[in-house]
Amino acid sequence: ESQGGPQMIEPRVSSSSGRIGPALLFVALVSVPVLFFFSPLPAAYAQLVIDNSELLIDACEVREPTEDSAYVSCRARTRVPWMPLRIVSDESTASVSLRGGSGGLGNVLGNLTTPALDFGHGGSIALTIGGVMRVQDASALRSFASDMYSAESTELQLDAPLRLHIGGLISVDVRFRKAPVLRGARSFPSRVLSMVISEGAGTPLELVRFPGLRPPNLVSILVEVTNPSSFAMLPLGALAVRVQTTDGAVIVHMRTNASEELCLPHGRSVVRLSGPLAIAEADLPSASAMLSDHLSGRPTPLTAVVTGVSVPLYNKIFGGMRLSSSLPGERRTLLDHVRVVVDSGRLAAWANPLGPHLLILDAFLEITNPLAASFAIMRIDADIFYSAGRAPAEKVGSMHVVLDASDPQYNLLGPAFSPILVGPHESFTTPRPYPCLVSGSLPTINAMLGSLNERGAVTVAAAANLSVGTGAIFPVIAYEQANVTVLQWHAPPAPPAPPAAPFSLESLAVFNRFGWYGMPPRRGDALQ
Repeated sequence: ESQGGPQMIEPRVSSSSGRIGPALLFVALVSVPVLFFFSPLPAAYAQLVIDNSELLIDACEVREPTEDSAYVSCRARTRVPWMPLRIVSDESTASVSLRGGSGGLGNVLGNLTTPALDFGHGGSIALTIGGVMRVQDASALRSFASDMYSAESTELQLDAPLRLHIGGLISVDVRFRKAPVLRGARSFPSRVLSMVISEGAGTPLELVRFPGLRPPNLVSILVEVTNPSSFAMLPLGALAVRVQTTDGAVIVHMRTNASEELCLPHGRSVVRLSGPLAIAEADLPSASAMLSDHLSGRPTPLTAVVTGVSVPLYNKIFGGMRLSSSLPGERRTLLDHVRVVVDSGRLAAWANPLGPHLLILDAFLEITNPLAASFAIMRIDADIFYSAGRAPAEKVGSMHVVLDASDPQYNLLGPAFSPILVGPHESFTTPRPYPCLVSGSLPTINAMLGSLNERGAVTVAAAANLSVGTGAIFPVIAYEQANVTVLQWHAPPAPPAPPAAPFSLESLAVFNRFGWYGMPPRRGDALQ
């Protein structure tokens, strides 16, 4: 302390101690990453990133199927938390399993080889996951396919060891476990676009046989199939199905064209199936009911059971699968018109209280065949209904015509007739009329005749049982038509007489040159 008062004392630091602080900071900055990379932290960090990521599968394509494997390629998107360092994975093999209870692993379907993936720095990343899928458990695969077929959605469990490279500086091993949600097939919604029944293949001699005793008709069905699932099979292979009614009666065994690859892409596709209409005797009543609904314009529910797929892997998956659809009704009608011979004498006698109580009118039938196959009508049992104004429909007549000589009632219910043969897509009027028994009340019949005379036509409804022969079967068709136009039949005018040939010397010369002298006597007169 000096005499001039108190003095400030400044601490002195040596130059060596002044460099300790920055050095410690540098060591800390360097040692933290080193400690990070060479400690369990990187693996824990990487596993945390993988666990907090999300895997969304958009669509998958299955190609190159073999006996027990196929190449699967999936468009996917993963959402990964942001990372300061870029992460890349090596190629790996994932175990694909059914989802077990409590989110655990179920039966293993197979192994899927996945390529190297680049997760970048995180965020939403589009990926293509693809590789060869080898089936280990066929029953588990079939269980998954059954669930996928009927469900709106389902899940698979992916479990794969991943080798991750972080920032290009360090590699760690983690476990990739995800259960992506996959869209289900929802029973592959389908609808029948058209059905064509045509003449079956056979020799010309076989096709001359009577319909019903010929080779089976050929059925061709065009089906639109919708695949809403996450999987597309490219190709699926040739398909064989058994088409049956809801009560199990087999209608036809059908196949796709073996020379064309059948694919099942995403969305809608069209499949053509064909096969012979060879129906067992026990299934004929159900088949007749199906044909009755179809020809009457009513939709018919049908079931197709997959009996085989040419690709063995898909045969394990889809064999026995049932597809439900509906056959649309035929829009074209069998009866175009009915032309009735209005006999005023018969009508007057029937209207007379003292006259006969039985009125039979003759009717010509205008028939159209909507099928591409011939058929023969063997018997007609029909009822005719008419509604005058808003009055309820009344039965006004019936037609019972037996055309088959082998029928026990042939020639008992009327005159002897022969079957009505109708060719493919043929329209014609029967060359002869058929008797129709009038059974309506007198006011209703008078109203019908009044409308027929005033408008030239009247509309009735018909409900008929038609015994027919077509192809190799003889079904009974319960046919209904709500609008049948009845017209009055008018006899066609007689053709005019041919004009007389004028006299000429040439014709006289021809007459004289004819060998009259060698002819035998006619009508007892001898030619001189």
